[in-house]
Amino acid sequence: MLDRRNDPTRILRISQMAERAGLDSLWVTDGIIAPDGAARLEPWTALSIAAMYTKTIRVGLMASAGLRDAAVLGAMAGSLDAVLGGRLELGVVPPWYAPEMASFGLEFPEATARIAETRRFVAVVRDVVTGRPLESGASSIGVVSPQPGGPPITMEGRGERQMQAAVDLADCVLLPTRPLAELADLVAMGRAMCADAGREPDSLSYAAQLPVSVGRTQAESDVRVEIDDLMAQMNTRATGLHGTLEQCQDLIVELAHMGIADVRCIVPNVADIDDVIAQLSATAVGSKEMLRPGVARSVAPAPPPGWGGPAKPGTESAQVPEAGS
Repeated sequence: MLDRRNDPTRILRISQMAERAGLDSLWVTDGIIAPDGAARLEPWTALSIAAMYTKTIRVGLMASAGLRDAAVLGAMAGSLDAVLGGRLELGVVPPWYAPEMASFGLEFPEATARIAETRRFVAVVRDVVTGRPLESGASSIGVVSPQPGGPPITMEGRGERQMQAAVDLADCVLLPTRPLAELADLVAMGRAMCADAGREPDSLSYAAQLPVSVGRTQAESDVRVEIDDLMAQMNTRATGLHGTLEQCQDLIVELAHMGIADVRCIVPNVADIDDVIAQLSATAVGSKEMLRPGVARSVAPAPPPGWGGPAKPGTESAQVPEAGS
């Protein structure tokens, strides 16, 4: 998960480091006005930086239905996906921050109406990115995605109504930040709903968005959380991957075997982000057949040069090109 508090150059660096580390995807959450009042890069701009200065890693936006126009987003998504050669993914969540909606003069209806709008939003986006005509009669908008069926669609699954919408419309369910036992219950709910709807349960994948702080020691993991103001407010011990590499690997094994294929990692926004990504990449990369209880674990990567001393500039050489270059 890319942190939009960062400036464009840092987002570019982190995106390229994640790609070289072998991570699968980079994600950006939607929203223009943050609850803490701090400035953020606009989400589509941040996503575009990550997309245009990487080559293989997939990129995705968790778009807020109601905050964006579905047809316009579909046109933007199909066009960007064509530029990227089919690396784009899309997620759609119901509007969640009422003050933001009010600031733009947008309605914030009750939960049932927000979920209904999310369903409509997904259907329109899917039509646009696959070139199907809209109900308005427009034959095409933007450019059709090069991916068959368009970019994979993720929808939230926080409860029964959201889960049912995902079963009906999505390729992936994004589970909320909850204790592992609750995540297992949500996966079981989704699989049961698929069976009831006549959908093959394995055709719907599950992702969990979790705070992650991996350290060589418990103390290192603790400190990385404490020095990030936003992450310090999260209960990372109860609802995330927090601790030594070995402890986090055991949690990844548990997640894999409960049916969660991807972890979208909220990582500490710290000076040694290169070391954070290195340890994250050692935590778990592989199929659940490889991630079995009791098998040998990855070895923690060696500390980077200067680790433990004063903060050093990052090791990446890439910079945002100047205009016209």
